[in-house]
Formats: sequence, C-alpha cells, structure tokens
Amino acid sequence: MDLHYSLIAFILLYIFITGFHDEGNLIATIISSRSIGIRSAFITASLAQFIGTATLSTTVASTISKDVLKLKYITIAGNDLYIMIFTGLLGAVVWNLITWYIGMPSSSSHALVGGMIGPFIIKYGIDSINIYGILLKVVIPLFLSPVFGFLIGYLVMYSTSRILRSAGVKVNTVLKSFNI
Repeated sequence: MDLHYSLIAFILLYIFITGFHDEGNLIATIISSRSIGIRSAFITASLAQFIGTATLSTTVASTISKDVLKLKYITIAGNDLYIMIFTGLLGAVVWNLITWYIGMPSSSSHALVGGMIGPFIIKYGIDSINIYGILLKVVIPLFLSPVFGFLIGYLVMYSTSRILRSAGVKVNTVLKSFNI
C-alpha cells in the first residue's frame, strides 16, 4: 500500500479516536446531571463534531505548521515528513487511548501538538520548533480557557437566573420541551 494512503487511513483513525475520546468528555456532565436526555446529548454532540470539523477542520493543522513548527524544517523534511506525521499521530493516538482508558480528561489537539513536536526535535533539534508560537498558541490558551469558560458560564447562569427569576415553575415545562 502506498505511504500516502496509509497516512490518510491513519489520519482517519486518529479522527475516529478523537471523536469518541473528546465527545465522551463533552457529554458526560450533561448526561449524568440529567439536564438533557441521552439521545439529545448524542445528537447535539454529533452535530457539534460535524459542524466543527466542517468549519474548523484545518485550524489545528494550520497552527502546528505555521506557529508551532518552523516552516523551514517542514519543507526540508522531504519524504521523512510522512514518517514524522505518522509518528506524531501515533503518539497522539496512544496518549488519547491511555487517557481514555484510565478516565483522565485530556485534549486531543494538545496531544497532537505534542506528538508533532517530538519527531521534529529528534530529527532537527530544538531549533525546529517555535517556542514563542507554542507559548502564545498552545500553553497560554491551555491555562486561560478554563478561566474564560468559568467566567462566561457564570455570566450565562447569572443572566439566565435574573431573566427567569420571576417565571415560576411553568418555565421548566417550556425549557424541557426543547429536549429532543
């Protein structure tokens, strides 16, 4: 089998594993809290995964190739680039499976970034990666996203509570009617 087709097949495997790895983390809370039904959670997660992939499909790859790795080293890799991409994906897949098996939440995108950095450091040294880009595009957002998520979640909950404060219990019937 041609190396290109093998790599494409492995990319599809990575996407599949990322799907069940990340979507489980995404919907676990809403299913266990019974805020919406299991069927609704799976339909919502499936639609979100599809829409996200269709609209943002190259965002992570673009960040890795432009901001994390130095383009000079990507272009000089030649045929080794396929092996380097394969090993980077393999590292991300293995990490995703380990964290999924032990029940530890982790980011598949961050696993992919780490998986791609490794082969380039081994082949070309630390000079092949963009430390500033990693800090700006990977590390800082990693720590800021929970803070912003908390703040936005708080504001939405506070606003919703204020808006629905005098609505009474009948609002539950209306809100539950949106359950698929």
